[in-house]
This record gives sequence, structure tokens and C-alpha cells, in this order.
Amino acid sequence: MQRVAIVYAFVLGWMRLLTVTAFVQGVANFALAFYLGRKLGLGGITLALLIVVLPQTYLLWRKIGTFFELNVPVFLAECFLRCVFPLAAASALSLLVHHFVVIRQHHLLPFFAEAFTFIVTYSLLAHRFSLAGQDRQDVDRYLGSFVRRLRSITGRPSAAANETDDVSQP
Repeated sequence: MQRVAIVYAFVLGWMRLLTVTAFVQGVANFALAFYLGRKLGLGGITLALLIVVLPQTYLLWRKIGTFFELNVPVFLAECFLRCVFPLAAASALSLLVHHFVVIRQHHLLPFFAEAFTFIVTYSLLAHRFSLAGQDRQDVDRYLGSFVRRLRSITGRPSAAANETDDVSQP
């Protein structure tokens, strides 16, 4: 959503607005992610990103809304409501992993466990709640293609190949 607004702003020639908001967003993200990352782990970094992205996104969409006569608050509310549940659930589960998986300080295994939990949870929930029907079909098609290619590399036949073999035998 933010990238679409940035592309529109770029095409419309709003370079000064993009430069100022990107700089402020970068500084705020660094400071907030550092603080929240120490307090909440990976979920805190994600929360910091969400917090600093929202003002620029809203500002750009509001300006685009006046340019194209679009009701921006309704548009943003619909997008936000679709994304908040997957993000909250993934952050909560990775926070649980952050608190319960303790190996040693400054080791990568807890981070990988937390990141894996976040990525899997968010991917599964975003697929269901955030994507439009066409996007969901595209993701399913890409995953199916990936699984078929992986099976062809490992030498295990896919289900489709088994069905054709069964049909050709009398």
C-alpha cells in the first residue's frame, strides 16, 4: 500500500515530499526499532516499522486522495483491518518464542526460532486474510509449481504424474 502511494507520488512529481518523509521515516524507524527490538524482540522491530510507515502512507494517500478525489480514510481502514490480525498474531507468537526459547545471550538459534515462527505465522494468516482472491490463486499456483519442481529434483513423482501412470496401465 505504501509502495503504491510512493509510485503515484513519484509519477506525479512530488519529490520534495518523498525525500522529507523518507528521511524522517528512516531516522524514526532506526530509533524506534532499536528501542522496541530490545523490549519486544522481532515483534518490536515489526511494530516500529508499522508505526513509522503509517504517517508517510497516510500523508501520501491523503494528498493522492485529493488529487484523484478518493475517500482515503475508508480505503486505509479497509486495508488496515485486513492486515492487523496476521501481523498481531505473528508478533504475539514470535514474542512467546522470544521469551521461552533461551539458549544463550548473543546466539543465533533463538533469533532463527523467533524469525521462523513469525514468518510462518504471518505467511499463513496473510494468505487467508490479507490477499485478494486473484493474489491468493497466484500464490497457490507459484507454490504448486515450486513443489512440483522440488519433487522433480528429488526424484519423487508428483501426484499428477502418479495419476497419469495409473490411467495408462490396463
